[in-house]
Amino acid sequence: MPDRPLPFTPSDIEDPIYRTKFFDLPDIITQWTAPYIEVEGAQILDFGCGEGTTALGLALRGHARRVVGVDIGPDPDLCAPYARQHLDLDTLPINLELKRVEAGRLHNDVDQFDLIYSWSVIEHVREDLLDPTLTLLHDRLRDTGLLFIQIAPLYYSSEGSHLFHKIPERWGHLRHQHSEYIAKLRNACDRDAEYRALVETYETLNRITVPQLLAAIRGAGFTILREHYGEEDFEVPSDVAAVYDPAVVRMAQVVILARRGTASECAEMPLAEAQIAEADITADATALEVEVQRLRADLDQSEARIRAMENSTTWRLAAPFRRLLGSRRRL
Repeated sequence: MPDRPLPFTPSDIEDPIYRTKFFDLPDIITQWTAPYIEVEGAQILDFGCGEGTTALGLALRGHARRVVGVDIGPDPDLCAPYARQHLDLDTLPINLELKRVEAGRLHNDVDQFDLIYSWSVIEHVREDLLDPTLTLLHDRLRDTGLLFIQIAPLYYSSEGSHLFHKIPERWGHLRHQHSEYIAKLRNACDRDAEYRALVETYETLNRITVPQLLAAIRGAGFTILREHYGEEDFEVPSDVAAVYDPAVVRMAQVVILARRGTASECAEMPLAEAQIAEADITADATALEVEVQRLRADLDQSEARIRAMENSTTWRLAAPFRRLLGSRRRL
């Protein structure tokens, strides 16, 4: 641990991306779930943790009893060096565990959690694994445990390709044939490794829509408690509007809070209406802006990971599904 007090105020962390992941995202999750559970003392799973900065924030600032972060990529290895750089933290806290897992699996078959959250990850889950994944998360929650899901940008939105930082053309992925769009990406990338990684990210997006997500969550045995949608006000090009539902292509973000259990079981839980109202005002007003910051940071984050991996044998000889766009992951 550091010799001096940890910089647990936003102004003490210079990097705006790390600051957002460490402070803003845990706070949004905490505000959304506060009427139902307390993060302090809770057992929490971060599904698709990336480099684990948000999980670290919940472990250190939220005082969760235990936070487990899982990811199919190598990003969790970056948690310790990033924490050392930005927080002067020599070792990660004992209530934080970061695990690399296989797609469609978790770190073990026994752990149960009070809260599972996923920030900008579900759109990257392989299509055939969506329903099994939601069922898996349902089964890993304690009775009436909570599931928090955020997705941005949704595939059919103006930046839904996750490549807007390279191809700044709204709805470009819907307006051009695949080969032409990929050619634009090729011309925008300086390095072949970066190009390959971004193509893989784009081509493995599952294109889920809000109605499909809601149906899948309910189908897995959840009751939805709260919903928030972020719509864009950009003018939809006529060629896009002629083919796609304008309501679908304007929908950029969805945030869902659900609970394991039937509607009647959930109705028995008392709700703190004042807490819900306060969370609505605070979290809903900032969630989309946080995601905008994440999208603007994707390029820098991707390039840093690419530089770290380009020299590795795994990178040269294998092509696992690499999730290079920061969420919080993926901010």
